Amino acid sequence: MPKAASARDCKNLSAAATVSTTVSAVQPSRPLLFVSVRIRQEKLSMLVDTGSATCLLPTAFQKRFPSSLIVPSAGADLRDAQGNSIPSFGRIQLSFSIDRLRRTFIWTFLFAGVFAPILGADFLSAHSLVVDLSSQALRDGGTNMAAKGRVNTCSQSSISMVTQPLPPGTDEFPRVFGAPDYECVSHKTVHHIDTGEARPVHAKARPLSAAKLAAAKQEFESLLSMGIIRRSSSPWASPLHVVPKPNGTWRPCGDYRELNSVTIPDRYPTPNINQFASVLAGKTTFSKLDLVKATIRFRWLKATFQKRPL
Repeated sequence: MPKAASARDCKNLSAAATVSTTVSAVQPSRPLLFVSVRIRQEKLSMLVDTGSATCLLPTAFQKRFPSSLIVPSAGADLRDAQGNSIPSFGRIQLSFSIDRLRRTFIWTFLFAGVFAPILGADFLSAHSLVVDLSSQALRDGGTNMAAKGRVNTCSQSSISMVTQPLPPGTDEFPRVFGAPDYECVSHKTVHHIDTGEARPVHAKARPLSAAKLAAAKQEFESLLSMGIIRRSSSPWASPLHVVPKPNGTWRPCGDYRELNSVTIPDRYPTPNINQFASVLAGKTTFSKLDLVKATIRFRWLKATFQKRPL
């Protein structure tokens, strides 16, 4: 397990900068707070750094996680206080807890050339966490609970994030590469779920782990704030199912098998996969576009809304 940086580690940081290309300059010594964090039953010490714009993990930590959970970082560049570039090596979303705060957090970390795991200002601001150096603690502004830590005096560069522009030509298609516009639906197709005279089906809520429950709550609160979903009082109810995404985050899904069992099927022929594959013969370049929340682009009949609650 990694240990908090010792006085020797702090003194050697400047020497390491001459060897590594990731950090080439440091600020004058200042007090740094380290707190205990638990990730996947592992306990490690993290630096709480309000001078870092984002949360970071040392590059060596990539070996601790399955490669399928790590996604390449794109569109952002890290820089220290002197403007020197700090290359990043992917990102990962983690579920973790901080000692004595009694909360489970879900946040994205970048892998970069830093000497210790860092909780940055983005995370602290989003969760109303305040550094209290006089008490050597990280304090929750909402509950006033405090995670006792340890203060070391060390030289460490502040880290900022610089957003890189999209590749040339993408500005010609703002509706594709710009911020998602959930109000924009250009087609007139209306979807419906025909259940005939079937009685409403329902299911009890399934228990979820703390990490899955936190991820589901975060997603639903976000969708509510954007006006994409609304609270339901329908007699229809399908159970919530939470599955992992390839990038390590969680995807809330609906288990609609009971609803499907009473739905009158609309039979139509689907393209044959062999015919589709034959078209790809001789092709050498392929592209992939991932739509953001593609299912909300559908138009639904009002009578269908009450059949889809989770």
